[in-house]
Amino acid sequence: MMLSIEKLATIANLMMVAIWIIYLQLFYLDYRRRNRPFLIIHHAQGNNPSSLCLFVNMSKEPVHIVCVVANIYTSNETISRYVTNYSRLTPEDTNVQTRLREGPIQPGGYLVLGSFENIILGDDINDETNNADERAINNDLTDVHELEICVAVTHGPSKFNIGARRRFIIDHQNGEALVRAFSIHTEQLVRRSKRVTVRQWIEKRLQPKNEGRTQTQQTDQSRKKPR
Repeated sequence: MMLSIEKLATIANLMMVAIWIIYLQLFYLDYRRRNRPFLIIHHAQGNNPSSLCLFVNMSKEPVHIVCVVANIYTSNETISRYVTNYSRLTPEDTNVQTRLREGPIQPGGYLVLGSFENIILGDDINDETNNADERAINNDLTDVHELEICVAVTHGPSKFNIGARRRFIIDHQNGEALVRAFSIHTEQLVRRSKRVTVRQWIEKRLQPKNEGRTQTQQTDQSRKKPR
């Protein structure tokens, strides 16, 4: 039995609606993928402790560096310190800019965080808050088993802090230390559940008076008059 013209028109309309829904969904997924931040913590120049550790902004928008944390795991304790003495490189300028340690990294730009050895031993760290941890390593990599690099940033289109984290294994062979990535991927801390961890990194670094507050357009920073 042949379908009537009205039924054919209804089926055609439903098929058109389904096509538009699929198209809009694909458009939304592509837009989300293009605007989603993507940060890389990369080890270059082999597996030696003298190899450089890089932070690369592969996002479409700039990111503002808030803090860089190095967690060093030994057989007895975990040592945390802030990496502050790093070098800035941009796609347009190949000269090292060392005057600013914190600030925006343009798309395709990257930071040289230093060598893994310097990050672990604290040789390039001159922040007075790290003094106690610098003495704990005693200029020796023998007791170090893992290194975790954590970077907290503010992504351009978002008002929330996001981060990236990557773990490296310090493999000791024949009296030599080798740095091996735990995974080929850098963990992206962009979801709401992960942003809590990033906020804790920043609060520990900045030690603000008010912690755990949600940022809004009405965030009041005015000085209150005493009653």
